[in-house]
Amino acid sequence: MITIRLINDNELSATDFAYVCQAVKYFVPLVTKAWNLPPVTVATGQTIQTGDWVVYITESNRLAGATGYHDDVAGVPTAYCSLKASGRIYGTLIKPLIIQGKVLHPGIYTEGLVTTICHEIAEMLGDPMIQT
Repeated sequence: MITIRLINDNELSATDFAYVCQAVKYFVPLVTKAWNLPPVTVATGQTIQTGDWVVYITESNRLAGATGYHDDVAGVPTAYCSLKASGRIYGTLIKPLIIQGKVLHPGIYTEGLVTTICHEIAEMLGDPMIQT
């Protein structure tokens, strides 16, 4: 069984980190079920266990222009996700602007840290060692 360990590198308050973890714990089973993958456990804590896949919420190891990315670090799928690059914890939906039946702009969804983390986890589940 895969365990994905979320590590807060002192970027989020304990309350915000708890909300992020709750969102990720909701998201992961949706992906594993849809892709017919075995169940995955989401854990927290600074101590990485053998076999854990790791997601760091950190400003270290950033790639220019990326809100997050994942890599193979000594055989361990590892992601780095940046709150500062994401700009906010949660994404925002800007409703479409429609005046007299004319769409001036469609609905726009801006990503946040939760979106970035979930995106990286989905990529890790699909291609953990970045072979493609």
